[in-house]
Amino acid sequence: METKKTTIGKLRGLANHLPKPIEDGLLQSYRSLNNIKSRVWWKVYLAISNKKENLIWTKAIKENSPIMKNTKDFIARQFNNRDENLNRYDIIVRYLAIDKHYNGSSEKIKHDLYEKMQLKRDKEYISKDRILSLVRSIKEKGYDEKSSILVNRLQQLVDGSHRSASALYLDQKQIPIIVHGYNEKVEFGIDWFKKNDFTSEEIQYLKKMKDEIFIEKGILFPLILWPTIQNHFNEIEKKLMKKYRVAKTQNILLEDLSKFTKELYTLDDIPMWQINQKIKGMEGKAPNIKILYIEIPKPKFRKNENGKKVSTTLEGLKSSFRKTYSKKANIKDFYIMHSPDNFEDNQEAVKIIKKHATKKNE
Repeated sequence: METKKTTIGKLRGLANHLPKPIEDGLLQSYRSLNNIKSRVWWKVYLAISNKKENLIWTKAIKENSPIMKNTKDFIARQFNNRDENLNRYDIIVRYLAIDKHYNGSSEKIKHDLYEKMQLKRDKEYISKDRILSLVRSIKEKGYDEKSSILVNRLQQLVDGSHRSASALYLDQKQIPIIVHGYNEKVEFGIDWFKKNDFTSEEIQYLKKMKDEIFIEKGILFPLILWPTIQNHFNEIEKKLMKKYRVAKTQNILLEDLSKFTKELYTLDDIPMWQINQKIKGMEGKAPNIKILYIEIPKPKFRKNENGKKVSTTLEGLKSSFRKTYSKKANIKDFYIMHSPDNFEDNQEAVKIIKKHATKKNE
């Protein structure tokens, strides 16, 4: 069934035959007329949304009752407010141990890191057999909702890193958390590993694997730059790096740009006529794309009219770059960049990118 066009989409279709300056003028006029109304609506929406979330957390703290939390969103909140670096590398170490012993990985360092970390900690040593038992139980029976993870008021992990790593490894969509009444904080950032005699090689390996895991699991956002803007790829990357950490970049020469674009947009609520219009607008360009994997600690979200979570952090970023480069490159903002809306879509987009990344234009 054909998706219903939005008002702005209808205007794009009607004005598409007009010269670009006139088309842009019509679209801008429509946006300007709705700008005040839109700002007022968003202020009301965010106020209601924030109040609702605060009430949920207040009730959870008061009643000491578990609430269900998106696993990837939970992991993405384990960053320091101070320097925005990951504060729970112990989750990464446990994830690697699970991969080593459960999936048959040949990398001995994955086991050695776990053994070393456990021996350095003050807590009772937990063997790899217990981890494997935990993973098997979750895989066979699902996550036990009575086994809650303890967090502080900032939703940062206090106790339950084995369960967190297992849930992330097995793509468990939600985990139960209980909010601690105090702002207790447990430090397992890179500094902890440095102070506990981990080698520079081990620390670099941990950082590298954290990025790989976060990309594969969709915690990092892949930002796709389209062929129509390829003369500005490096410039956009440099500007972006001033605001966010870019964990990885890929320059890919696509064999089938049309197929890649269609598969990527299956994740969005965009009508096929608009996707075809985009593909047509990129005809004649070398099918080079650039992927920037962005680390955004604690991204903010809203729900769209279909109930889907959309990152407002990414919306703001894309809007800013599109505005700048549509003028600079003299093209429509629709042809500048794309990113998925949320963690789950990120994970699916990465699979699509891997499928089509048969050639690299380094």
